[in-house]
Amino acid sequence: MKNFSPYREILFEARRPQLESLAKPPRSRQLSFSLPVTSIEALLLGLLQGVTEFLPVSSSGHLVLAERWLELPAENLLIFDIAAHTGTLGALLLFFRREIWRLIQDLFQPVRWRESLLFPLFVGTIPAASAGLLGKDFLESSLRGEKTVALALLATAGLLLVGEFVNRRGSSPAAISETADSHHQKITQSLGIGFFQALALIPGVSRSGATLAGGLFFGLERRAAARFSFLLGTAAIGGATLLSLPDFVAGEIPTRELFLGAVAAFLSGLAAISFFLRLLEKRWVLPAFASYLILLAGAILF
Repeated sequence: MKNFSPYREILFEARRPQLESLAKPPRSRQLSFSLPVTSIEALLLGLLQGVTEFLPVSSSGHLVLAERWLELPAENLLIFDIAAHTGTLGALLLFFRREIWRLIQDLFQPVRWRESLLFPLFVGTIPAASAGLLGKDFLESSLRGEKTVALALLATAGLLLVGEFVNRRGSSPAAISETADSHHQKITQSLGIGFFQALALIPGVSRSGATLAGGLFFGLERRAAARFSFLLGTAAIGGATLLSLPDFVAGEIPTRELFLGAVAAFLSGLAAISFFLRLLEKRWVLPAFASYLILLAGAILF
């Protein structure tokens, strides 16, 4: 038997990593960068997040495609999403600081609640918040395939075209906070736009595009629809970021790359909001974005 001992030692050494891994307790939901993400990649992903979050082209869809094309594991982009969304949230808070400060003041003045956007924003957040809490894990794990994203991009294009069509053929536009006929109408508009926002939980459906199309569908003027969409997004992005913080804290991540990504998302997000609000008055804008989404989906599928 002594003649076989060297071979037994060789076999044991070869299997040592497997045995050691079995001896360690499993880690639950610990996200880490298993592949290095360079500073350049972090900047590019942050820029991509900031621009596509506020233009109606789907940030989640573009990040899923970046995940495939850069050959990054899904875990990497999920944890990067948290940092990048922090940057885009900061862009929203800074750009709409006056509106948000007014909402905070309204919160402590019940006499102004009926005319304030507080209640419409709260109602509009309910559908996406409910769907996110119930189906977040399923959506993250099951709907990140390229074909699914392509179909969702086509759906976003369809929403933009329908919203534009309804807006052009509609009667005099309404505004949730000012000229809605009744409190009931405000609730109906807000809840309807909220259901459009819930669709954006599917990777490839643009949150800004869906809520903008929803606002146009329910009779809002273009700029009012975009404003309500961005304010609604502040609550949605802020809530999603808070819910993801435990994963962020648990992850073993390179802080420099995440900081660069967040700053890039913040700066590009500010620029994208300003650019889109100025461009939105042009009637060709939404059909142009819809055409881009159709071309991108076609490139993925074919």
